[in-house]
Amino acid sequence: MPICEIDLRAGGRYRYVWRNDKDGTEFDVQGEFSEISAPERFVHTEAMDGMPGEALCTYAFADTDGGSTLTVTMIFESQEERDAALESGMTDGMSASYGRLEEILV
Repeated sequence: MPICEIDLRAGGRYRYVWRNDKDGTEFDVQGEFSEISAPERFVHTEAMDGMPGEALCTYAFADTDGGSTLTVTMIFESQEERDAALESGMTDGMSASYGRLEEILV
């Protein structure tokens, strides 16, 4: 991830850029935080490079049986935008990232 800029406050912006080490292609995601309620939740918009519109994302953390549960909710502006995001391969990248996070935290 060659770019990881985060201003973690309501009204703050973020930008992440991932680079494929094999072919050099990049994928950019950016948005603005609207709510930071540490440590329970945060809310932000998310606009993905090459995709129309933006999603409203809520990350909620809960204590469960000596651990934590993360619930991520993404609300897209339309079904077409949701379907385009799903077809982009975004879920594969999210799954890999959350898998790596789980390995670090366990």
